[in-house]
Amino acid sequence: MPSINLDLDYWDHPKTKRLIRLLGRGADVIPPRLWCYCGKYHAQDGKLTGLTIEMIEAETIRWWGPRGEAVQALVEAGFLEIDADGTYVVHDWLAHCGHLTVFKDRAKKAAEKRWAKKGNNAS
Repeated sequence: MPSINLDLDYWDHPKTKRLIRLLGRGADVIPPRLWCYCGKYHAQDGKLTGLTIEMIEAETIRWWGPRGEAVQALVEAGFLEIDADGTYVVHDWLAHCGHLTVFKDRAKKAAEKRWAKKGNNAS
């Protein structure tokens, strides 16, 4: 089962503390939600391609406060970056979660191999 890596110091990391300071108690759950979403749908590069601020906040991280506030705080705290195209990108995604792409590729190849065997058995 694919999984994300959570640093043992995450809860006490300066970025996490900064995010809590910016958004309030409970904000520390936001980055893990973002990372899980990204791992499922944007594992290749960590780019939230096609997602607006509203989509990131409402659908991805389930932000409960004023619109625009959470994404801005994630950028300010260093969890998100904005690339040259204006796309939000999870900071250091490949360094921390690049293994997810390897797992997905491996699973895809294994499935193709299984289906190829089934196809050969049917003929």
